[in-house]
Amino acid sequence: MQLSNVKLFFRRPQVIILVGIASLCNLFAWGWLLWHIRPTEEALFLHYTVLFGVDLTGAWHTVFVLPAVGILIIGLNTYFAAELFQKDRFASYVLLFGAALCQLFVLIISLLLVFLNV
Repeated sequence: MQLSNVKLFFRRPQVIILVGIASLCNLFAWGWLLWHIRPTEEALFLHYTVLFGVDLTGAWHTVFVLPAVGILIIGLNTYFAAELFQKDRFASYVLLFGAALCQLFVLIISLLLVFLNV
């Protein structure tokens, strides 16, 4: 992809808004987890179901895997959206919307992880 195409891609207001929303959700998830989860010797609850209760526990640092995967999703979707932009703008926007939606779920799950463990 040429640099001029990348510049055109990132000048679109839809791209700026969707990447901004995704990035802010991920940043807030990181901040929320870093603020509330402290290093501890005890295992933290990582997954809860209504039927079975807590079914997954782990070390304190494993709660940060989810927002890290979120960064990977933002990066990959933005890259593929930029590649698709000249051929199919709608598909490009769908990828960016998918990244923003994933980050919204990452944020919600991060909030629930803290409420489950605090």
